[in-house]
Amino acid sequence: RRIGRISTEIIRERGGQPDAELEKQTTTIADIARRVLFMFIWLLAAVLALREFKLDVGPILAGAGVAGLAIGFAAQSVLKDWINGFFLLTEGQIRISDVVKIGDLSGSVEHLSLRTTVLRGYDGAVHVFSNGTIQNFSNLTLGHAYVVFDIAVDFEEDPQRLMEIF
Repeated sequence: RRIGRISTEIIRERGGQPDAELEKQTTTIADIARRVLFMFIWLLAAVLALREFKLDVGPILAGAGVAGLAIGFAAQSVLKDWINGFFLLTEGQIRISDVVKIGDLSGSVEHLSLRTTVLRGYDGAVHVFSNGTIQNFSNLTLGHAYVVFDIAVDFEEDPQRLMEIF
């Protein structure tokens, strides 16, 4: 008996990009857009509610702008996280359910936001990275994936027949 090693590359092309890749990128961007829209609607509702109570929202919005600028200088690391997260998302470098390696840790991307990237390691551990701290990473499933099978077969089996079966 011998062990046959069959290596298969799985790619279904459509428009130059694999279907699964396009679906992962669409899911990731739709999730981020939903959260941003949800936050915008709540802020708009709060401003409109204050106007209904006859409160002048002009000074509040101006004060929020000045406070936002001050907070922006104080929270530069958060802004760096958001900017790096924006580029990770828009360039399609990391998507939900990709397998990536960041530093010494690797796993499947479970959650991706403008601020953080969450990996589920192969041992079940959850690893959370601030996007501003991600300098280098490896995406192990971007564009293609390989599946390697070790299958025990009888020595007398026809290799062509085995390739057709598997």
